[in-house]
Amino acid sequence: LSPNTQAVNFEVFSDNNGQQRVHAQGCLLSQPNLPSVNNLDMQAIKQRCTKALDKSSCYQRYLAMGLNYGPTFQAIDVIHRNEIEALASLKLPKQLVTESKDYMLHPSLLDCSLQTVIGLLNERLDDQTTYLPFSIAQVLIYSAVSDDCYAYIQYSEKATKDNNLDELHFDIQLVDENGKLQLAIYDFVTRRLRPRKNVATDKASVLPPVQKPVTTKVSNEKDTLYYQPYWHNAPISDSE
Repeated sequence: LSPNTQAVNFEVFSDNNGQQRVHAQGCLLSQPNLPSVNNLDMQAIKQRCTKALDKSSCYQRYLAMGLNYGPTFQAIDVIHRNEIEALASLKLPKQLVTESKDYMLHPSLLDCSLQTVIGLLNERLDDQTTYLPFSIAQVLIYSAVSDDCYAYIQYSEKATKDNNLDELHFDIQLVDENGKLQLAIYDFVTRRLRPRKNVATDKASVLPPVQKPVTTKVSNEKDTLYYQPYWHNAPISDSE
């Protein structure tokens, strides 16, 4: 933390033998008069969002992407959605309710509010595509977030307008049952996790990439060949 007269700058880093690696950084500001906003029309949003993704389907979808969330990070109850917006019902897991009073926003609800973007991604992506959180431009805290709340998700103004799906941008509003804004997350960025590719076949693989063979050189003196190992993937025979 690096406080000054108007803000507090922060960094989250790890230290490996004196070498610092920054994982996150940002700035905390105290602003007495936040921009006023109208309550969301919850009924109108639900009427527009005619498709639903229940809790089981949501976390099965994440599991297929390789993200296995434990029970305390499964707060999504249901997501109502269409192509451009989604409304997710969030319920803080019962085992965490007693400690929720210690937070303006419980870490479980924070994480699950970011998970809700699956509501917009579900039909656009296959099970082999995984997105990970990358950055958040701004968070505005209007009040403590209730244990049972709603997350309203839209693509942000910086959202990709072409077919490039490597980086996606979202705005997320956390509201109570009446649509009153409690917290807003602006320009939440997710980036696509790309698997390594096999140099020999140019196909995605979980194995380390095959080394590209070097050009063979011939010595002028003894015609000695200089080379390096070049491994090919092959099935194991029954005899082995």
